[in-house]
Amino acid sequence: MKTTLVKTYEMLKAAGSQGIHSFELMRLAGTTRVAARVRDLKKQGHCIRSFHEALRGVEGCRYILDRDNFNEIKTKKPMYTFDSSKQVFIQYV
Repeated sequence: MKTTLVKTYEMLKAAGSQGIHSFELMRLAGTTRVAARVRDLKKQGHCIRSFHEALRGVEGCRYILDRDNFNEIKTKKPMYTFDSSKQVFIQYV
């Protein structure tokens, strides 16, 4: 079973340069502590940008992984891919 830190990293990586909104990240990573996981990733040396953004009228935050140097935790291929035309993540089955 993957930790929420690994799931958060995989979602950020899959989102690419468009990033991912905190609400989507909460749903896909299965945690309400997204900001804490992002902080943990930053402490490990990742460059993650964030800015406030409303999603469906509710304020949240968009996170963008700028630099990928995730050596501390080994991950498998992400289970999701970002479909920019629909602005959603698609799960691999």
